[in-house]
Amino acid sequence: MSAAERPPPQITSPPATLKPQPKVSRWAYVLIVIGALSLFDLIGLDNWGTPLVMIVIGVALITRPYSWGRPLTLGLVTATLLAVGGWYVLRPAVTGTSTTETLSEPLTAARAEIELSPSVGQLDVGAGSGSTLIGGSLGLTRNERLERRTVERGDTQVVQLTARQIRPNISLFGNLGQDNAHWLVTLSPDVPLALKVNMGAGASTLDLANLKVTELRFEGGVGRANVRLPATGLVSAVIKSGVGQLNVTVPRGMKARVRVSSGLGAVKVMGDFLRDGDTSVSPGYAQSANRVDLYIEVGLGAVNVEQLNR
Repeated sequence: MSAAERPPPQITSPPATLKPQPKVSRWAYVLIVIGALSLFDLIGLDNWGTPLVMIVIGVALITRPYSWGRPLTLGLVTATLLAVGGWYVLRPAVTGTSTTETLSEPLTAARAEIELSPSVGQLDVGAGSGSTLIGGSLGLTRNERLERRTVERGDTQVVQLTARQIRPNISLFGNLGQDNAHWLVTLSPDVPLALKVNMGAGASTLDLANLKVTELRFEGGVGRANVRLPATGLVSAVIKSGVGQLNVTVPRGMKARVRVSSGLGAVKVMGDFLRDGDTSVSPGYAQSANRVDLYIEVGLGAVNVEQLNR
């Protein structure tokens, strides 16, 4: 065989060197399992979280030798994480117990400042007995706790009631998670009052006709609000509402100066008022011993101001 006919020598590549896989200590898996079980116990999954983890680990070990084992394991882990995350979000709405706090604070000063801060639900405020500054019952959702603060500053008795959320407040299937959120509050009609209300979301009814409220500050988030102003005295009132209908009633014999600032919505001021732009004033307002200086601010919703028996 001539050199021209001789086949070219074959060049063989050296065998590929397999990169050694890092070894993972078995203790890492043990720690992960212990940590997952502890986390499930912390967020309330101890009753079904442990079997779920064991099933996922077992399936992963059984299917590991097969090519389709890795995708199956990844899918099971993803489903488990979604289940855990969903339970963490929805748990506040389906667990826990609503509570009711009772009020009976005796009157011990010549005047008072009252601050009410519900978060959701319904608020009703009216007149009570003279010897009790503030009484009634406060219904709290399963995700709330009540903070009370009572102090005296000179001749003024100060009471602050606030509903604080301790977990996310999730509402499912209507009103689930917000049941029993009803504040029923009565105030003493015997002393001058400065009343401040911070309402989150819900319906509010303030009947102040028989109370000696000299200063009113009402701030509502979302919901309907009905406010009946005091029937006598010199009153300064600021009412603000984000979204919802606001109805304000001026009792008979009470003179009023009404200023309304409304973003979107209809405004009706009904009574024997003299109107100047956004301001409506009762005849004889400046000389009256019983008058209210009322400022209303609403973002979105209807505003109705009505003077009774005009």
